[in-house]
Amino acid sequence: MSQFELKVWSLEKELFGGQVKSLKCKAIDGWVEIEPKHVPYINELQEGKIELILPDGTIKHFDSPSGFVKVDREAVHVFINPKQ
Repeated sequence: MSQFELKVWSLEKELFGGQVKSLKCKAIDGWVEIEPKHVPYINELQEGKIELILPDGTIKHFDSPSGFVKVDREAVHVFINPKQ
């Protein structure tokens, strides 16, 4: 089963940390889906839902007013800005 390490942060705390099968989020140029072995990537997020699919198939959602996503070799990081 292919999966990757994901960390989701707000300014105050870590909201999620663990293995996931995929991540969907709304970037400034449209929806993006991150899967294992995704190329390095960084982009700004627009307001929308962030969807995680966990290894057991469970789906988790987070609201994201804005923020950014960064993919590197070690992990994927999502930083969510608080609502203005």
